[in-house]
Amino acid sequence: VEEQISEALSRLKGAFSVIITVGETLYAARDPWGFRPLVLGRLPDGGWIVASESCALDLVGGRYERDIE
Repeated sequence: VEEQISEALSRLKGAFSVIITVGETLYAARDPWGFRPLVLGRLPDGGWIVASESCALDLVGGRYERDIE
């Protein structure tokens, strides 16, 4: 699955952020130039959250972990 996603992303042009779910697995990526931000956060119950801006994490009680590069 990772190879297929990587291949599909390599064909995209322009600025983008994308989140793909396959079953219980979540994949998040952004364009190679980083024009569209994407951040990873942790929810109080231990779950993960991905958002385009870190301020969105605050709205759901999430804690910022890192930028997705």
